[in-house]
Amino acid sequence: MLEQENRYSQYKWNFFYSVFFVALIVFATYSIIKKFNGLPTTINHFDFFLIALATFRVVRLFVYDKVTKFIREPLSTFESGPLKTAYELLICPWCFGVWSAFSLVFFYYYFYQWFWWVILALAISAFGTFLQIVANMIGWKAEGLKLEAESKGSPEKTSGSCGVN
Repeated sequence: MLEQENRYSQYKWNFFYSVFFVALIVFATYSIIKKFNGLPTTINHFDFFLIALATFRVVRLFVYDKVTKFIREPLSTFESGPLKTAYELLICPWCFGVWSAFSLVFFYYYFYQWFWWVILALAISAFGTFLQIVANMIGWKAEGLKLEAESKGSPEKTSGSCGVN
């Protein structure tokens, strides 16, 4: 019974955070409308791509990276309540992705002059992350093929890129 009560209590906090998010969207939309006398309806393709990469980087930074573990770890100890919901939102890449994408788009439009550079830096960092992931995948594949060849007793000697075993 206690578990069911905790679950229903948690549903209340989930609902509260949802209402809070909708309120933020309404406030941000109102702010953008006041600033531009309407909602912007276009974005150039390059900036869209940068915002998408920046969103990827922000999500990866907060959901997975060690550097922000100090934020996630203390929240992981809560069994219920608002901090449990905050933790669940923080470890969910889909949930956090929506929040961060919305935030980046808002700041892109509202503070374009200086925030574009933040988005650019995050996008470049995301591209570097992609390159690192691809390099790791190539390395793992090459290592797997090397081990497979060695286990089959291949007559050819396998060597590193410089010709040394």
